[in-house]
Amino acid sequence: MDTESLKKRILAVISEDELSALMEEKFKRLGGLCDEETALMLIAHDLKISSSSIDGLPEKGWVSVDGCVISIGGVRTFIRKDGSQGKVASLMVGDEGARLRVVLWDEVSDLVSQGVIKEGVSYTFTGSLRDGELHISKDGNITPLDHFLEPSFEPISIERLKEIEDGSKVDLLVRVVKISKPMVRNSKRFREVAVEDGKRLALLVLWGDDVEIKEGDTIEVRGAMLRNMRLHAFGGVKRSEKGVEQKGAGQNVEYLTPSKLEDGLVCVEGVLTGIDEERVFTRRDGTQGRRCTIYLSDANKPDARVRLTMWDDAIDLLTDVELGEMIKVMFCLCHENELSSTSLTTLSSI
Repeated sequence: MDTESLKKRILAVISEDELSALMEEKFKRLGGLCDEETALMLIAHDLKISSSSIDGLPEKGWVSVDGCVISIGGVRTFIRKDGSQGKVASLMVGDEGARLRVVLWDEVSDLVSQGVIKEGVSYTFTGSLRDGELHISKDGNITPLDHFLEPSFEPISIERLKEIEDGSKVDLLVRVVKISKPMVRNSKRFREVAVEDGKRLALLVLWGDDVEIKEGDTIEVRGAMLRNMRLHAFGGVKRSEKGVEQKGAGQNVEYLTPSKLEDGLVCVEGVLTGIDEERVFTRRDGTQGRRCTIYLSDANKPDARVRLTMWDDAIDLLTDVELGEMIKVMFCLCHENELSSTSLTTLSSI
């Protein structure tokens, strides 16, 4: 860790005047043997502040490192080769410059299931580092810090998501436009959230009920996973005082015609030129779903036609609509299908 970063950690615990006094004391006691870096490391040791950073860790070995919990994954059970049952959970932690996945094994994972480990709290993690992850079992340790580490936050624009590889994790600073009702899939609760950064819309799938947000809030999203044009957040979401240029909802949203669609979350308008028969089906979790496909054409370019799959309650919007009418549909995911033609799908309940 460089001198400035270490100094920042120390100043999170004591004042600048206190630090200056301690530095002077170290210089006097050690004379010419002590420079600024050495003095800061000694002071950090006295205050029980780790001088190691995540990006300064070795490739492998037994290490201790400080980090703030950004997100917490659920506890998963598994069967080992010897037939015994094991448990595992994972955390995403960060400091001022980097992030690290921490894997908790067996009884240590109880710290997650019992709610002992909390997001937004800083700890010292001690365990075995391998393959870029810190593994903590019964021989390791997790100790709360008495000071807060601000994890790195490097938001990217929604426009840049198309450059990001599927499965990557990203940070976003966005405004909440619309929130779905809570839903359950495979016993897991989630909400679909339409968000914007002032220029583009995106779909955030928010898992769990821990975060209280409302439409119009600006939120910071850390470590969201990009998967099939959806951003999945399993934690690491909080309200922010930072500003986001407002694109607006409802009448102020930019509606795209079928000839001008682009990948991602969009709002679309077009002439209704076809409606397929509604289908009812049963999902893997036993719940019942509905699906109906409609077709929209560009009023100025009739050859520009797009297929829009509507799901569940969104289908009810078609009740009083007739063929040939111009319609507008908010918050659809636009993507290229297996036939290299553009398709749209509505969200579950936004």
